[in-house]
Amino acid sequence: MKERRFVYGFLGTVLAGTALAVLANVLVDPFYRFDLVTAAGVNAQRYEFSSNIRMGKAGAICARKPAIVILGSSRAEVGLNPRAPAFRGATVYNLAMPGTGIGEMLDTFRHAVHASPELSQAVIALDFFMFNAHREAVLFGTEVFDFDRQRLLLHPSDTCLDNFREDWQRLVGGKGLVYSFRTLMSQKSDVERNQVDTLEKAAWWMALYDKDGFRGSSYRILEAVALGGLDVGPHVHDDPPRDWVSYQAWGDLHVKAGAYAKAIEDFSQALKGSPPNAALYFRRGSARQQLGDFEAAIQDYRLGLGIEPDNSVLKQLVESAERKEVSSSRRILFEGDNAGQEIEYVKRIWRSGKEHRYCFQKPGQPDTLEVFRDMLRFARNSRIDVRFVINPEHARMLIALQETGLWPQYEDWKRNLVRVLVEEASDAKAPPFPIWDFSGFNTITTEKSPPLSRPHELARWFWEPAHFREEAGTLMLSKVMQNSSEATVGADGFGILLSSSNVDDWLVRTREAGLRYRATHADEVAVLKSRLAPVFADDWTGANCGDEAKAVSNGALALKDGDLAAAEQAFQVARQLAERNQQRSKDLGVPYREPDIDSLITDARAGRMADEPLDNWQAYQERANAKLARGDVSGAIMDLTAALRDSPPNPALFFLRGSAKLRLKDWNGGAADFEAGLRLDPGNEPLKALLRQAKLAAGDSMGQEATSGTKSR
Repeated sequence: MKERRFVYGFLGTVLAGTALAVLANVLVDPFYRFDLVTAAGVNAQRYEFSSNIRMGKAGAICARKPAIVILGSSRAEVGLNPRAPAFRGATVYNLAMPGTGIGEMLDTFRHAVHASPELSQAVIALDFFMFNAHREAVLFGTEVFDFDRQRLLLHPSDTCLDNFREDWQRLVGGKGLVYSFRTLMSQKSDVERNQVDTLEKAAWWMALYDKDGFRGSSYRILEAVALGGLDVGPHVHDDPPRDWVSYQAWGDLHVKAGAYAKAIEDFSQALKGSPPNAALYFRRGSARQQLGDFEAAIQDYRLGLGIEPDNSVLKQLVESAERKEVSSSRRILFEGDNAGQEIEYVKRIWRSGKEHRYCFQKPGQPDTLEVFRDMLRFARNSRIDVRFVINPEHARMLIALQETGLWPQYEDWKRNLVRVLVEEASDAKAPPFPIWDFSGFNTITTEKSPPLSRPHELARWFWEPAHFREEAGTLMLSKVMQNSSEATVGADGFGILLSSSNVDDWLVRTREAGLRYRATHADEVAVLKSRLAPVFADDWTGANCGDEAKAVSNGALALKDGDLAAAEQAFQVARQLAERNQQRSKDLGVPYREPDIDSLITDARAGRMADEPLDNWQAYQERANAKLARGDVSGAIMDLTAALRDSPPNPALFFLRGSAKLRLKDWNGGAADFEAGLRLDPGNEPLKALLRQAKLAAGDSMGQEATSGTKSR
């Protein structure tokens, strides 16, 4: 009997504990999955949602079952308010997510339709970057780790119970308790909100989502910060930096706030602990230059050049410091990290890395425009009233796009969107879904940046050049949600309903407006061009889909096979393509950013043709293995880096690249790769052994250098 009572007692305790854990998770509800109660000090701020956006929003759709959804990237996420007057009180959920591509967006749309029987409308906001097939391939392996098709309802037979089962551990299980505890511990009061005085604190508030999936309201914290004048205060923190990476992060925050002296302290601490790091010398030198300490800035830039002798940015900075120029890049939102967002978009957003040119189609992958067509067909078959939107960007971003050489693809993109919409409508024997274009050069997007004399002032329509504010989003929705078919442009020039009959004229008008903007903002355009020049000089393989380079590569392969006639024909095709694309860029009045075709052909004839881009990460890995076999370790590392950009999380690739780095005696680089692999596969013994080996070798190397330095003195 005692044994039985013990068993019953034990089982009762377990069941009671489990019930309490489930109840706690349901009440705290970090992911808005149950939404039973919202209480100050308990779950008023659900910061964990921002770290699990794709899981959280997929579940929230099942809980909210909205009548209307908003889909898109972070622009729609912070700019299109689901509670805007245009929705007239309907239940709306903002299902937009950062960095989303057209493929993920189609899957998310399917999920919304199957999860919410009440769904009848969708506002789908489109961005140019979504339609780069190379970026679409990269996206799921490198940027959107939380995306998982398994949790989405992709077929009519899927139910929200399936979604719940997929994530139950994070919702009501043991993992959920961790999230609930973190949510409870992270709660902040209204007093703390009104005392935000650092960028770090502002970033915390800006990451918060409301129960409707909207993040734009959280951005309002910047208004309070701006009015108070941002000051990072003394360098004392609740969680002080513990390593060089943390010191660098704090230094970056201080730079953005204009606290350059504190930034110099941070970067100096970071340099004590980091491996040879040209970027840190760049950061410290830039901060010193801001304070007018030009001699120290030049010294830092030259130390950086000692590590990276070919770094043209550092060379230019030496020249500017010698001329005693102080960069006026203090504006927090519009200027960013000493370069603005334009460079980030040129290098990483509009094309995903050096090899990943802008193409609508990539071998072995669906054409992104065909994915868009699938979205239209699905919406039509599901009887969803879809309104498409082309998001606005500040005019500066469009100037950067032109300078990048991507303007021809940008115009093709808009023409193709209209074409696919018309073709789908013809197939369905129905009117085409409407598409509103709010981009271009209009009274909203050409808004003047806040004056440098008032570095904390915010713009009216944009948070920064890439993300529009809710005020602009409200104007957009007021036009999109009306049932008017009027295609003319209003007095503000903001928004036109595109059609096959007006798209070409609209593109011409946009081009002409761009020329006027360049003429009236010559100084701003000159700054943008100077910032982008090092990108084109150092790390640029071209802007278009690379048809010219592919033709030259075909010629080089024909030469290797001894087929001279085929080689000459391929080279002739390459020249014709180059001439055609050069002429088109000239006609559009934008730069042609492709390598010189004659130089490419000369290199091909001499056997110096650079490696051609490959179709998938497995191909890059195979080529890397072949290079390693013949001793080309540096070339193998380049291919493994390309493979890692395309692949899903892959510890084996980190193992291979780290091992290759060890062959070049890059001990710290190898250790970094092994650590990255262990984060994906913590129990991997070979990675652990190699990490120990790399750290030991790095320590020995530093000891030898120190001994050598002592002897030399």
